Amino acid sequence: MGLRGPLPRVQPIKQTPIVQEIMTPPAGLSPEELHIFDCLVDENRAAGVPQRQVDASLYADLASATVRRALADDDRVWLALTRQIEEIRGQLCMGPRSRARAGLKDTAAPVAVSAMARVLELAKSQR
Repeated sequence: MGLRGPLPRVQPIKQTPIVQEIMTPPAGLSPEELHIFDCLVDENRAAGVPQRQVDASLYADLASATVRRALADDDRVWLALTRQIEEIRGQLCMGPRSRARAGLKDTAAPVAVSAMARVLELAKSQR
């Protein structure tokens, strides 16, 4: 106990149900952007991030920025698009750091297993 008294108790975060609406892409996206849009939505859905239809425009912006960055010839344009992508990814809680800031538990990343490790596991199991 310090001079100011005991530390305040941290209240546990109330668990709210995760809302995941069906996301329909906005009109006007190219086929490459639609593919990236679907991948981004599926990635966040698998991670347990709440999704609402109003977020579809952000997902579309992220998909179009990703395509434009791949086609960028100038380094300054590429860097500006990278900054824009990182900002939108933070708003959509994409990635472990953004999910931690939002208070969401991150899904366990699959452990990469090399071919040698599989051989060793097989040898151990056949003993």
